[in-house]
Amino acid sequence: MKKERPVHPLLLPYFPIVKGLAKILGPNCEVLLHDVSTPESSVIACENADISGRSVGAPMTAFGRQLLSSKEYADRDGIYNYYSRTDDGKLLKCSAIFIRDNERKFVGMICVNMDVTHMVQAKGFLEAFLGADEHSGASLGAEVPQSPPCAADTGNGVPIQTEIFYKELGDVWEHLLHELKGSLPTSLDRLTSEETRTVVGKLEEQGFFMMKGAVNVLAREIGKSPCTIYNHLRQHRKQKASEQR
Repeated sequence: MKKERPVHPLLLPYFPIVKGLAKILGPNCEVLLHDVSTPESSVIACENADISGRSVGAPMTAFGRQLLSSKEYADRDGIYNYYSRTDDGKLLKCSAIFIRDNERKFVGMICVNMDVTHMVQAKGFLEAFLGADEHSGASLGAEVPQSPPCAADTGNGVPIQTEIFYKELGDVWEHLLHELKGSLPTSLDRLTSEETRTVVGKLEEQGFFMMKGAVNVLAREIGKSPCTIYNHLRQHRKQKASEQR
């Protein structure tokens, strides 16, 4: 029998809220509850999962890890109305509501992802249908707005995000390591000590080491011991801490 994972007490009341939001917003809206203490399997509740193809136990996206680690979001209660695309081409209008404890520590978030693909297509059709020929002199009395379909009004200056909705932890490792290999002039198993230190720092900034097992995965890929990775990671974090003083 599969052992149930422990859930932070503050997150328990949000399970029925996730279900309720999904019923209110309808089948074109995915609603998820994340436990941010386990980025490698953060999804603890998911409704209308066919929107992104994820399910309970799926890992957090790269943007989600950025929200956790960046001081830019430390005092915010959420991020709203940004756009993402799924790997099968759906355009999603996304929002994330942060859940914090009494000390303002980040413990979870509710993510609402609305599939607006058909709405945007309908908008394009209506704009084309209602638009007047530039030589006709005809007017509707008010100009139809020509905003791009992916324009995001976040209300707080946050740019449009590109997200990959990982189904399982292996997808995260594969994606991040593929990106890493493409950015290096040599193979991972031929990195010098200085290059390894740079790689560790880059992955730390991407939230790679938030996920359980990350050190062992990287050590295996580059042919070095976990102790070597931990040493570089400690040095990087120490340097970042001193820079922020």
